[in-house]
Amino acid sequence: MTGYEALLMAGKGRCRNLKFNLKDLPSTGQYYKDYQIPEEETMVVYAYRSAYSLMELEGNGTIITDQAIYFHPIHQNWGEKNRIPLSSICQYLIYQESPQEGVRLLSKESKTQIFGQTVAPSDTTGAELVELLTYLQQHIMMADQKERKRYEYTLAWALSHVKKGMRENGRLTKQHQKLLRIIGKDAAFTSSVVLLLAEDSYRDMKEETYQSFLSSVRGMVHSKLIKSLEQPDGLFYESYVEDLSGVLALPMTRSLVEPYGNLLRKMELTLHEAVILCLLCIRMDDRELYEPMYRAIRDHLSARRLWQICGFRAKYQKEVMGSAFEAMLTGKLPAKGLLTCKDDLGFSCLHYALMLRNKELLIELLQQRDWGEGHGPIPGRKLVDCAYSYFFVAVQIYKDPEILQLVLAYTKDEAKPLLRAVRRIDNFIDIANKRSYKAREKLRFFAGEKKTAFHEGRLEDVRRFEDEIYDLREEIASCEDRREELEEMKLEIRQELGNLLVTATAEARMRAVILKEADQPLTNYILRLYRDEDLLFSTFTKTAISWRVANFKELYFILPEGYETSLPHIDFVNQKMSGMEDAEDEERTFDSERFINPREAERLEKERKKREEEKAKRKAQEEQQRRERAAYQAAGEDFDGESRRRWFSEAAKEDLSILKKEYRLLVKKYHPDATGNGSTAVLLQQIMEERARILENM
Repeated sequence: MTGYEALLMAGKGRCRNLKFNLKDLPSTGQYYKDYQIPEEETMVVYAYRSAYSLMELEGNGTIITDQAIYFHPIHQNWGEKNRIPLSSICQYLIYQESPQEGVRLLSKESKTQIFGQTVAPSDTTGAELVELLTYLQQHIMMADQKERKRYEYTLAWALSHVKKGMRENGRLTKQHQKLLRIIGKDAAFTSSVVLLLAEDSYRDMKEETYQSFLSSVRGMVHSKLIKSLEQPDGLFYESYVEDLSGVLALPMTRSLVEPYGNLLRKMELTLHEAVILCLLCIRMDDRELYEPMYRAIRDHLSARRLWQICGFRAKYQKEVMGSAFEAMLTGKLPAKGLLTCKDDLGFSCLHYALMLRNKELLIELLQQRDWGEGHGPIPGRKLVDCAYSYFFVAVQIYKDPEILQLVLAYTKDEAKPLLRAVRRIDNFIDIANKRSYKAREKLRFFAGEKKTAFHEGRLEDVRRFEDEIYDLREEIASCEDRREELEEMKLEIRQELGNLLVTATAEARMRAVILKEADQPLTNYILRLYRDEDLLFSTFTKTAISWRVANFKELYFILPEGYETSLPHIDFVNQKMSGMEDAEDEERTFDSERFINPREAERLEKERKKREEEKAKRKAQEEQQRRERAAYQAAGEDFDGESRRRWFSEAAKEDLSILKKEYRLLVKKYHPDATGNGSTAVLLQQIMEERARILENM
């Protein structure tokens, strides 16, 4: 018996579902053939899930010989990838993400699944296989220090792999957490694992969760590490912000929904929490919360942090518009949700449709919504606003009067009423044409009927048909006159639109001259963007990995890498901000300073108003009951707080005379003048209301 075989057989007692003593199985020879096992090797263990396996297309069994692990015998490309020597087992981490998941072997060179998944909760075959291979691994390392070193190297690589995964995903995945549990069992890596788990707990943005984790690891690591973990902002804040403002991958955004929700539920935020919430608002496209939150903390941010947040937001807005731009490149309309979005420069989909010079797409897009005239992203900057007017953009790009008139009619406030008038006239013309067509059809019918009646000698029918034909000719003439009148009105409106087009075009060209003379870096770039198609495409194609962020007033926008500008700017190289290493990095605030969460404040204010309204309603009901009680007592009646008394009989509800009689008696009895007590006016009001309801139902 070889060394590996003896170790495997020693673990037999722990494994109920694994098959041992395979020499006695009648199908052993077939296994050698199917798995292509060399004859000199001895089969020791067989792991099999039968019908529970979810990997039937790849084989549902794993065999361990005295030399290697064999798996997936139905692979078409059979070879070394389906065989793992037991001598190399210490270079792998052996794990399952859950009891029903497959068994995986992970190393720096490969990630291999050697056993399939299951749908049976009670099936422990995979767990037993993990335990057996781990047992084998441990004994090999105890016997050979080199194998121990190899395993430690694998643990170190796996730890760095998990760190990288958390940076890319924002949080630890279930697989990462499982790997950390395995890595943490080694005393040499316990502190590193605790530090990484603490960072993941910090990223949850829930103080209770972090403190609970901290309590759970006390005694596991050195007290100095615990003391440093008690100040998590100093350890984890900077790396969290770097990751949040980095890659815009959708899986990362999904993994951050929970911390986003946790911060939303906080009424007061520290500056660090507010910065993280701003970045999460960008990722979640929560513009309504981002704006007030950013304004609240803006003056407390360092220059580097300001560029980091605003640069990330500009990149996010560019990425969102990029999907719309890509659709329009193929002549398709963007998704409806993108029609209202604006990018980092403040451009809408209509701006880009104009710049793409696709007439059919432009006409279709103009009809999708009311675009307005087009305004710049910086309030109060009229000179900049000029460059964002849709008609101004059209004049810079197109010479075709038809396109210019379309853009004018759909976007200029003074032209929109004229466009609506033209549409109404077109509807009236269509109605007149339909009436005329129907009258002509009837005319042909009655002319035929008249001819038939004349030949048959039915003179009365002939005269009747002649009257019908006369009326129809009158109606046709009326429709023709109406259509001519409408066409004249339409021509007049089109002439007015033409005059407006001439005036607006001249004004747009004059504004272009003014913008050029102003020589403002932002408007110069925008004007160049309108005319230079290569620059337009480069803003989307040459900003994937590296780009430049420029700033004008409160506007931060993306430029292609290396684009020269006199505006303040920084570069992002390989998706990382550069050139700000020496800038001040500390936020200007006091530890005790707190920032109000606008969303939570709004929710609490709504709840407060609702409570006050309910309280006022209860008080009004109590006051009403008090008045009713006093009224019943004054009248000598019993008061039932649960329901009001019915004043009229069932007969009064059916007979008006009985109702009048009972009403007179009740008024005589409960009128304040009769009782001498003004409080009975409440009862009289009830009587009158019930009488009114009875009268309505009669």
